[in-house]
Amino acid sequence: MGFFWRNQPKEAAKPIKPTEAIEEEIEPEIEVKSKIQQELSSRTKLPDKDDYKLTVFLELDGILFSTYIPHKTEAYYNKPMKKTDYEFDVTMIDEDVPLMLYMRPHWKKFLEYLRENTETIIYSRCQNYFIDQIIENIGESHFDFIKHRLGQEECALLSSKFDDLNELTKSIGGLNRELNRSILIDHWPLSFILEPNNAVTISEYDASQDRYNEDTHLLELIKVIKQCQGLEDVRPYLQQKFGIETMIKEMKFT
Repeated sequence: MGFFWRNQPKEAAKPIKPTEAIEEEIEPEIEVKSKIQQELSSRTKLPDKDDYKLTVFLELDGILFSTYIPHKTEAYYNKPMKKTDYEFDVTMIDEDVPLMLYMRPHWKKFLEYLRENTETIIYSRCQNYFIDQIIENIGESHFDFIKHRLGQEECALLSSKFDDLNELTKSIGGLNRELNRSILIDHWPLSFILEPNNAVTISEYDASQDRYNEDTHLLELIKVIKQCQGLEDVRPYLQQKFGIETMIKEMKFT
């Protein structure tokens, strides 16, 4: 999937639980939403904002860039066959490991559009200190318009012994932002369980499949955001365009 989930030492792949796991022994779809809401109810709300700009909750990994961490036993065998944009060490479980970062084409144009037209809030499944290290190495100036960062600590762990489910999910409700004027950008379907009609999803960026920088998804994403900007309520449009609510229902989480 991405930075937090892929190409890491085995012991690093287990997330630190931001909350107690949400478990369903027999029927995981029953009451899952209410349990996630309860687990996230103690989160600190965001400060008020003083304009009517669209609020964009943005995942970074898999949306803005692709990452590669060489495995201890495989070394660089599976490294993408393209130029690395950034390479630096990150701290993982008390040790520094090399991280290669491949930026999605048009990422600077995308961020500049967000800067001028939206309130953007980072909302990532990565832990906060990972987010900080990545942004510091890419360059704080690219992200200085983003005032709030939410990480793994603001996610809930969705767990079920019934089908071995053990994944993180997100919620943008209860954060002091109007849902009718908010969107959540991610590539991971389980991020959208609570607010499926606020979902804006694009394919996860995989640098190994984009050797010649032909990916144009961020340009298409700008078009979607432009459309949302003029809407009093973004949810009917996003429901029709992406159909995430139907997909979630088919996964039996509602």
